[in-house]
This record gives sequence, C-alpha cells and structure tokens, in this order.
Amino acid sequence: MMSDIWTATAQRAAAEARWLRPLALSLFIVGLIMILREVASVREACAGVMMDGHKSFTWSCALKEIGAKLIHLGPTTALVWALYEAQAYLKRIEDGAVWAPSTMKLFGRIGEALIIAAAWSVVIAPTLSLWIEHEGGIDWQVDAKAITLGGLGIVLTAIAKVIGDVLTTAASLKADADAIV
Repeated sequence: MMSDIWTATAQRAAAEARWLRPLALSLFIVGLIMILREVASVREACAGVMMDGHKSFTWSCALKEIGAKLIHLGPTTALVWALYEAQAYLKRIEDGAVWAPSTMKLFGRIGEALIIAAAWSVVIAPTLSLWIEHEGGIDWQVDAKAITLGGLGIVLTAIAKVIGDVLTTAASLKADADAIV
C-alpha cells in the first residue's frame, strides 16, 4: 500500500515535469540566443576605426568590447545555466527518479548557479571591469537583486543537500527493511 502512494506521487511529479521541462528548455535556448546575439554585436566604433583616413577593423577594439560584454553578461549566463540545470532536474523527475539522491544534486546545481550569478554581479564583474580599464584593484557593488539571488542560491543548495541526505537515509532504511522481510 505504501508503495502505491510513492508510485502515485512519482507519477504526478512526472506529469508536472513533462510540461515544465519544455518550458525551461525553451527559456534556456532563448536566453542563450540572446546572450550570443549580445556578444556578437560589435559597435560601429570597433567595426571601423579611422587609420590614415580609411576605416578598418581592429581586433584589439573588438576583443576589448567583447570582453566587456562577457563580463557584463556573466550573471545572465549563470542564470541561463540555472535554467539548463532546472530542465535536467525535471528530466530526472520525468524519468521517475523522484526519490533518487542524485536528483537532488541537480537541484543543488540550480542553487549554485544562483550563487555564481550573485558573486559575479557583486565582485567579479566590477573587479574585471577595473582591470579592463587598466586601473587594477578590487571592486564590489552590492544591490538587493544580488543579495536576493545569492540568498536563494544558498537556501536551494542547503535544501538540496538536506533532502538528498533524507533520501539516502530512506533508501538505506528501505534496503534494511527489505533484507529483514
């Protein structure tokens, strides 16, 4: 009887995952395309620098601009990674691995992506921007969005670890009970 409850719960979770996963995957693809489009666009200033009265492309200008864009897009890239991990998590649920501790590791990766987005936004992007401008040093910029993302990431990672531990313990207890029967 207990097995029927677990099976029904896993089936409901799989049904939810079947419609959520394509949404997460679509949002991941849209986000990735938007990032690539942003990186690929080069301002007119870099496309044609005046040299001896003629416009010519320079790699140094383009690389500096693309580098600055990549630094700026770091948090967005981490959030798009979170969408990828979310769809991978939903795929495991869809496949029936609701109670597998390894499934919780994917859930934890979503939290890690949020932490990285926050850290990138607060410390990495401001510091790298200083270095691109040849000023050096360390900079940080804290805002409510970054604190919220980081906090959510920490909480999701902790929840994933706790639930993973609970599922591992439950699997061990079930194995012991099965051995007795």
